[in-house]
Amino acid sequence: MFTMLFEDGSSIDWPQARYQVDVTVSGHSATAVNRLNAAPELQSLIESGNASWALELRCPKALLARVAQSSDSKIRVEWSPSEVDGELFLTPGLVTARDCALEPSGLNQLWGDEPIHLPAGRR
Repeated sequence: MFTMLFEDGSSIDWPQARYQVDVTVSGHSATAVNRLNAAPELQSLIESGNASWALELRCPKALLARVAQSSDSKIRVEWSPSEVDGELFLTPGLVTARDCALEPSGLNQLWGDEPIHLPAGRR
């Protein structure tokens, strides 16, 4: 599994990079504002369309799952009150839009020097 960056800014794989996300829930929508610094390899994936920001909504009791995706770092997901029952869980992050390769230049040296294959849908 490819562990990247966590909301608290820590990372094992990306020693120089910093990730922060602010999520606001208002009524029947949620907005995530993602901030990524010192990770040009990941920014390149977004700019090329190989990856996008994602905000996943889950309501296990209602069997609801929805994912909003955008190349913009600000992303919003909405739901109807009739779709939910119980707790909602929101998971922001970056997801690959298609199979692509990630250059390892910003990664921990343990990953080696070869590009890393990332299948579509990888967080």
